[in-house]
Amino acid sequence: MRELAEQRGIKASFNVIDAAFGPKEEVKGSENDLIWLAKQLAQSNAEPPMIFTACGTEDYGLPLCTEFHEYLDSLGLKNKFITQPGIHDYYFANKILKLTLDELFEVDDPVKLI
Repeated sequence: MRELAEQRGIKASFNVIDAAFGPKEEVKGSENDLIWLAKQLAQSNAEPPMIFTACGTEDYGLPLCTEFHEYLDSLGLKNKFITQPGIHDYYFANKILKLTLDELFEVDDPVKLI
């Protein structure tokens, strides 16, 4: 993600990306490389899970999220990508989490998941 953001001139929190995925020099071909993992999943005999992603329409990462969704489609992987008004913050994340539990997975009581 960091490399893609840098290539496209997207102003991202690179220290946060590095904390989540590791230094960019160590990511390619690792368990933290989402592109590589998707390709491995598509080439495997395993039943692929539904991959769910969401991004706010005002989020600086929207172009990358859209590109990743299109990549998953190109691999034939089941995925759902939701965009709604919002930025990259906890308000948006909480809104999408509620939407996911209420509508997509029809969880009436999230406490039962624990």
